[in-house]
Amino acid sequence: MDSTWGRVFYSNFLASVPLVFTFVNDSDEIEALKNMSTPAFMAVFLSVALGVGMSYFAWKARALLSAASFTVVGNVCKVLTIAINVSLWDKHASPVGIGCLMFCLVAAYFYQQAPMRSDSKDSDDGEIEKKNLLPK
Repeated sequence: MDSTWGRVFYSNFLASVPLVFTFVNDSDEIEALKNMSTPAFMAVFLSVALGVGMSYFAWKARALLSAASFTVVGNVCKVLTIAINVSLWDKHASPVGIGCLMFCLVAAYFYQQAPMRSDSKDSDDGEIEKKNLLPK
């Protein structure tokens, strides 16, 4: 898919397919959808619109940023979301939970990719030594 909107469509479509199967056989859920009030419909519509917007900007950021920069942006968003949650509401994660999350983010900061392993070693006389996998 070449366009950002195409990626947004396909990712949201693929994510929404399993949702159909969660309520297709539940008559109470279908009845609730039929009797949905206007404010409830507007809340669902706003939620869907915000989700599509977030998906669009995430795909756009992936196209414009490097993988490392995109990861940094994601981690900063996590920290800001937790800070806002802690400052606004009294029902949030415990200090132990927040500490564990910060530990994970710090560990992710110090992560390094392992160096490539060479398949053979150079011997002293400049020839390449071959490893025997089976004993002779």
